[in-house]
Amino acid sequence: MSDPQSPKSKVPRPRSSPKGQWGGRRPGAGAPKGNLNALKHGKFSKDNARLLRLLVEIPEARDLLLIIARRNKLLRTRAELQTARLMLAFLQAPESAREHIAALAAQIESIEARTIKKKAPTRKRKNTKR
Repeated sequence: MSDPQSPKSKVPRPRSSPKGQWGGRRPGAGAPKGNLNALKHGKFSKDNARLLRLLVEIPEARDLLLIIARRNKLLRTRAELQTARLMLAFLQAPESAREHIAALAAQIESIEARTIKKKAPTRKRKNTKR
């Protein structure tokens, strides 16, 4: 009988994670130490949560944060309502108008794609003498 731990064994060894699966907690997963992407981009950052807890203890800061949160909620609600109105208008539009709307949507997507490309960070080139 062959030993499953020997390198020449034909018995497959169990893997730590199934091939092709992504995500989940496992050794080596996640951003490297010192990566600040969560701080720059996320409400999930531990540093952001800690900072908010400290700010909430200051009455003036708490009041300001509440005002900002209310305004953001209002703006988000307005955007959602406007989107719903546009969808309803699209569904009620005659067939000929839908074709024009679809063409406009394609143009908007093209503009958005170009805008996102322009905003993408670029690597700074080192000055190299030729």
